[in-house]
Amino acid sequence: MYASSDSRVAPCVLAVPPHNEQETPMRNTLLATIIALAAVPALASARTPAPDCHAMMLATVKDDMQNTWNKGQTLPVDIARDTPSGGAFCTHGGSCLPRKVAGKEAVRLTDCKIGPSIGDGDYRLVALPRSHKR
Repeated sequence: MYASSDSRVAPCVLAVPPHNEQETPMRNTLLATIIALAAVPALASARTPAPDCHAMMLATVKDDMQNTWNKGQTLPVDIARDTPSGGAFCTHGGSCLPRKVAGKEAVRLTDCKIGPSIGDGDYRLVALPRSHKR
């Protein structure tokens, strides 16, 4: 079969390797592994905790899992969240602490600031340069 009616064009030949039934599962496994490894960084980047990002309790606070945090305690946080009560700071894979209690600031970021939106009312926390930390 020729690619064109012009006799000067070389014939197109499609080489198909013989089908080997034992290679198919191995190819499928290899392909799935490559796809999974390629997807990991993309999926992880949206929720990666901010390095050195902590919140300090300015008053006794109960988080949304009913844990009590005392004044002066600090804990690592990775996102800020819009809430009906005025916002919260959330730990990686854990609970969220309300920013205000009884109308007063109860939790404050110590070494980071609220950054860009990552969707659904959540915001990435961005570490401050060392010279700007309190």
